Amino acid sequence: MIKVIKNKENKEYKKMKKNNKSNWQVISSSKVHSGVIFDTYQDQISINDRAKKEWSYIKVQPGVCILPIDVRDNIYLVKEYRYPIKSYNFGLIGGGIEKQETPLEAAKRELKEEAGIVAKDFIDLGKMTIAPSCEEHYNTHFLARDLSFTENDLESDEDIQLFSIPLLEAIKWVEENKIVDVEAVSLIYRAKSFLDKNNR
Repeated sequence: MIKVIKNKENKEYKKMKKNNKSNWQVISSSKVHSGVIFDTYQDQISINDRAKKEWSYIKVQPGVCILPIDVRDNIYLVKEYRYPIKSYNFGLIGGGIEKQETPLEAAKRELKEEAGIVAKDFIDLGKMTIAPSCEEHYNTHFLARDLSFTENDLESDEDIQLFSIPLLEAIKWVEENKIVDVEAVSLIYRAKSFLDKNNR
């Protein structure tokens, strides 16, 4: 029977952060594919010095996601065709962090390039990983405020439409399964929680 750990006074979280080591040992690691967006690896793993297994996963460069919000509590998303799911998707403005670039610098650049938005106030709401069982990747989430609008600078293969919706309506869209992008869902709720706690 699996042991259930009760998290009393955040002790388990603190314990995990203090000692994040595991009994998993890497025997070998091979890059089996190198791509533009991610690389694929296949590792030989030993668990507890007994069980051995193969583990395939991808490595993606760190990135940023930005949720701009204006003085009327409208947020700005992007409507973009996503080939793997063969469908248009409401998602976040964002992209990869380039070499020698901080997450904040990347957020400012991506916001301007993709949406033509310049923000004076960026709030770091923390990191997000989507699929830790098969992906080594983190995005830093930002809430952007005090907005002004200018021309965007899309790459030739980008077909992005900027979409505005009130924050509370966006939460309804999440509940109605209209916004299904997991990072968009996460950042919308993170932003709502931050704004509520800080009286906007």
